[in-house]
Amino acid sequence: ITVITVITVITVITVITVVVLGVVSGGGGGGGSGSGGGGGDGGGSAWALALRAEIAWLATTGLMRPNRTHFANPKGERHLFSKPHVFETDLHEAGVRERLPELSAFFRETATRLAAAFTARIKQVEAAAEAVAEAAAVAAVTDAEAAAA
Repeated sequence: ITVITVITVITVITVITVVVLGVVSGGGGGGGSGSGGGGGDGGGSAWALALRAEIAWLATTGLMRPNRTHFANPKGERHLFSKPHVFETDLHEAGVRERLPELSAFFRETATRLAAAFTARIKQVEAAAEAVAEAAAVAAVTDAEAAAA
């Protein structure tokens, strides 16, 4: 597992959670397997409503399962925990994506965009860390020279 994979997974989970929370708190939506259109702009309100409608519909299908997380203790024993009132579906399953055209489009678009954004950001952070390390090394040499003088 790479850092990019972990960050991408966390971000996608966060985005989907925000959309699901909008369904829960805002009510409405649902009734079909998507609007059949518009993943084009990726951020328009029509697409957001279509995503919300699909998630609301999805919540009625039994395809969503409780979100579970494994943790290991220092002895290496794994424990499974369910998060209360948090549900998920796996968009890596082709059969699920086929029933959810809007979420499938979201899944495809975010896969490459998020990875590219995180890769660029990681390169920026690495460059900044190198600059800080170099500045610290220069400061240490300067301090050592000043102490010797």
